[in-house]
Amino acid sequence: MDKVFIVDLDGCLSKSDILEESLIVNLIRNPFKIFLLMSALLKGKVFFKRTVYRMFGFDPSSLSYDQRVIEMCKKKREQGYRVVLCTGSLHEIAIKIQEYLGIFDDVVGTDKVNNTGSEKVKTIQRKYPDAYVEYIGNSQDDIPLFEAFNSSFLINYKEKTLRSIKGKSVTVIGSPVCTFKNYFKMLRPHQWSKNVLAFVALISSHSYFYFDNILFSFSAFFCLSLCASSHYIVNDILDIVSDRQHETKRYREIPAGNVSLLVAMLLSFILMLVSLCVSYFINVTFFMSILAYLVITNIYSFVLKRELILDVVCLAILFTIRVVSGALAIDVDISPWLLSTSFFFFFSLALLKRKIELCNKAKHFNNDESINGRAYQTKDIPVVNSLGISSGITSCLVFALFISTNPYGYYSDAGEMILWFIIPAVLYWVSYIWILSERSYIDEDPIKFAIRDRTSLKILLTVFVLFILAGSL
Repeated sequence: MDKVFIVDLDGCLSKSDILEESLIVNLIRNPFKIFLLMSALLKGKVFFKRTVYRMFGFDPSSLSYDQRVIEMCKKKREQGYRVVLCTGSLHEIAIKIQEYLGIFDDVVGTDKVNNTGSEKVKTIQRKYPDAYVEYIGNSQDDIPLFEAFNSSFLINYKEKTLRSIKGKSVTVIGSPVCTFKNYFKMLRPHQWSKNVLAFVALISSHSYFYFDNILFSFSAFFCLSLCASSHYIVNDILDIVSDRQHETKRYREIPAGNVSLLVAMLLSFILMLVSLCVSYFINVTFFMSILAYLVITNIYSFVLKRELILDVVCLAILFTIRVVSGALAIDVDISPWLLSTSFFFFFSLALLKRKIELCNKAKHFNNDESINGRAYQTKDIPVVNSLGISSGITSCLVFALFISTNPYGYYSDAGEMILWFIIPAVLYWVSYIWILSERSYIDEDPIKFAIRDRTSLKILLTVFVLFILAGSL
């Protein structure tokens, strides 16, 4: 008796849904094509799939393949099974994947009839009528196949699918995907630490004695965090192909295929809407700052992130907007010198992040290799180093001007003397983190590193205490 191992594609071999991914990624870049697609949808699923394929194309190297499924295919071939890729995606797509992976003996895809569910069962039974068939799938649509064949496997499943197969003879592999944990990680909550900048105005203006100001500062932190997470979702979707080639970014929830892109986009919209609504109820100027933040983040994602130097300038501006937003939320003035300090300091950190990415790339490639999706090359490292270090030192110089001018009279003479001690603390940390990067001790986002590093946390605490002490004198 012939033995056949049937492999599903969407959500199984490929951890993401190919049609969904192609639609969302490309429609974000060119939303006006939705009108052409809507007319194609009226002509049926198969015509719609073919239209999407012709409009956007398909690159098999862009997918997030599940290595467990690939290893199973290889083992089944060694055991004498005929390994077949059977999918609801177009037959042309299945053939490209067959040629790319080289692990399938045959492919069956959608041609004239949508090859899913019970239709897929008929196709396999017609093609292999007397064979011993094993099937691996992931979704509710695969339940008829689990019931029809000799042996079945479930992988990359949702909790609902797991409940549906209860009592059936199906081998479950791994843990569920698209869980609350997956979606929460997708929001990158560790990045919310950047939004503590919303409290800078509260601390520098000594407004923390008023409960309303504390409440509004926390509201500003909340709005900025929702905005940032909304942006991260869109950014990860736009960068999904390049992130899958990256050593660490490939493990993010979106490029890894652990979440539904459709749900991710809906969640991004909801987060943005909630942030704008809450900010509007605080005050109009704060609402405008949040709106400006959203606009600039989108300009960054769609245009500036691939431009040399402009990308890090934009990131420094976004960090400074966080400080401005905190001031507008509690309606206090903030010194232009303090904002300039923020700009130069975060310009330095943005350059440090690029330098780390370039160093990671240089370990594996020649000196002319570029970062995926960026305008930098590994031979730019010395220049990036110089710009970043000088910018970090400049931030200390500008902060000295902030102390000297004492705008708005927030600090007494004794308070000013305390503030001077902040400069050596910041200068030490800037030097410390750049030296660590040169020694290759940092292989991630420098802010993410800082919130885990004891020395960095001690410096942060020192600066915070000095600010509070200066304001109390």
